[in-house]
Amino acid sequence: MRAIRARTAVKTTADVLLRSLPGQLGGCFLLVAAVIRLIRPDQSLVWWLVQSVFWTALGAGIDALRRRGDRSAMGGVSAGEHLSVEHGLQHGLVPADPAERAAMHRLVIHRRRRMGRYSWLFGPLLVLMFAPPVLGVLLGAWTPAMALLVFAIVFDSWMLWLRGRNLDRLERMDRALSAAANAPAMTHH
Repeated sequence: MRAIRARTAVKTTADVLLRSLPGQLGGCFLLVAAVIRLIRPDQSLVWWLVQSVFWTALGAGIDALRRRGDRSAMGGVSAGEHLSVEHGLQHGLVPADPAERAAMHRLVIHRRRRMGRYSWLFGPLLVLMFAPPVLGVLLGAWTPAMALLVFAIVFDSWMLWLRGRNLDRLERMDRALSAAANAPAMTHH
């Protein structure tokens, strides 16, 4: 029973974070602050906070641009409609409403094109992750270099897995939305 409650609490927290911009910003800030503190524990508190705010704001700005592009691709839907379609996309739900289904299909097409258009960046970014460990070895800092190497391997593996998962999800949703063009029922895939 506790395991069910724990999973429900995690799902509820994830849904709240998906729908709450302040929650997302707070979580990102804490994550960024923790990473910066782990990397440079000798920094002053003020400099640490300034860097944390800067990197969080940069990430939030990039995400805002992505969301605006998504809403534009969906035909100028509101932020609430975008969240509803996003939730359905994340959970594999085909909307019953034809207008919402069409908006979701436009979003799926937009994301597949975007992932294809920028796929050339993916390889160099993965390789670039290995530059700091190599530099660390060349400078004789073996311990940080090995820590960065482990991080690069784990992060690159996660990115490759996530990219494949997202491409598969978008392809499945594209097929489901095309097949359900005349079906008014919600289906779960």
